[in-house]
Amino acid sequence: MPGSLLHCPVSIPSARLALAALALLHSAPGVLAQGAQGMLLQLKPSEQQVLARTPLACEWRLEGEPAAKAANPVQARLRDLLAGRFRFKGEGKLEIDERGGGAVWKPVANDKPARVELVVDGVRWPLVLWRKHELWHATSGAVQQATIEGRSLQSLDADLDGLHLGENDWLRLEDTAWHPCGSDPLVQVGSRLVGLKNFGDHKSVKFSGVIVPAPSGVHTGTMDGLAAFNRERMIVGQAPMRIDLATTLSLQKHALYVATAGNDGDLLAEKPGQPDYTAEGDEAARTTQVLAPVDAVVAAIGPTFRSAYNRANFLADPSPGFAAACMTNRQPERHGGRVGYTWVQAGRQIGLQFGVPRVVPAPGQESVPCFAESEWPISEERPELFATTRGTAIAAYFGKAPWTKASLVVLDRNGKIVKGECFHPDRPAAPSRGADNQGAVFFWPTAPLQPRSRYEVELRATVVTPDGDEPVALWWSFTTSK
Repeated sequence: MPGSLLHCPVSIPSARLALAALALLHSAPGVLAQGAQGMLLQLKPSEQQVLARTPLACEWRLEGEPAAKAANPVQARLRDLLAGRFRFKGEGKLEIDERGGGAVWKPVANDKPARVELVVDGVRWPLVLWRKHELWHATSGAVQQATIEGRSLQSLDADLDGLHLGENDWLRLEDTAWHPCGSDPLVQVGSRLVGLKNFGDHKSVKFSGVIVPAPSGVHTGTMDGLAAFNRERMIVGQAPMRIDLATTLSLQKHALYVATAGNDGDLLAEKPGQPDYTAEGDEAARTTQVLAPVDAVVAAIGPTFRSAYNRANFLADPSPGFAAACMTNRQPERHGGRVGYTWVQAGRQIGLQFGVPRVVPAPGQESVPCFAESEWPISEERPELFATTRGTAIAAYFGKAPWTKASLVVLDRNGKIVKGECFHPDRPAAPSRGADNQGAVFFWPTAPLQPRSRYEVELRATVVTPDGDEPVALWWSFTTSK
């Protein structure tokens, strides 16, 4: 089957940088120690790099049509390092010139991933080469690891500048996908949000970590919701968020307003003069992105992420942050028996990420649900699309970027095309709810996906540029749950 090597981990020997073994301070077993500088992580080279997990933004395709074009600094760095350093000797046979100059060409086995080290000005840069969709790809092999509260933390120097936690670098905690560090590297470790910073030099790379405290005045249930929200974001390759304090406090005021007798019908706005009216509560209600018929923030998170349409609201860039509030319905009989409501805001910038779409499931994601979660409210245009008897939706989100003619094809483990419907901005699933189809292309399988099965996804689109239309092709895979 095409791409059969995607799940092969590649062993990583000692890397160029002198990164010592883990040195995580503990005040007691399993407890993160904190002092003046918080916790200290000293990384070591990672023993394995699962290539199926490679972010689409961090790989460089060496062959195939359409020809690859660098969409970000990471891909540009890979392209430049490999320029003139590889050649093909027959179909599918690759050779690498590690030292440069063309004196020695090293053949690369095409039946398993290979690690090479390209020497540039006396410095060795680790890359990994592998075949995906029967085409050669390359990515950075500079992966370091540590253990944080019993969980594996990996750091990818994606742009191969010799440093970690840069804006072009990526992090991965245990079984989640890689997510970009950006300007505020964060990981959600259980109930704790941890901010990371470099705490070393070129000779010894360490991270310092500080647990982000819960802001005063925010309900405990909202912080629990933030932890669940960040966990779900990391699973699909999106960076964790901090709490948006101002908006959260405003939503809490709105929840109090709705809970007040006589106001229970004003779910998405407030009326001046009514008891507990506030201008900030009214504004927060009017800009709410997700209104869920549940009385706990945590209960609204998982189902929304496992939907197709509503989850677009949860995939934005980390700033300005996460805001939520909830209330218990005192008169459920007036609201169809619903126990309460939860309001959520989580940013609106959901365009390309490093020049490529945000895809769900993420590359290499495991335990993907076989069934779709129902959406609320159900679209009256195509109610069957939101039924739980269908397969979980596969999607690529590109926002308002000039991507047109987007399509998704999904192959099962036998290489057969999965039956279903494809929706995109030119053919939205629910035009009255979103004429742009949430700035995404969705594939909705007609039937539930098979359990414990690997699926491969092909995304094709046309990018409109000032110099003309450019075709794009991307491939990734995921595995379903039991």
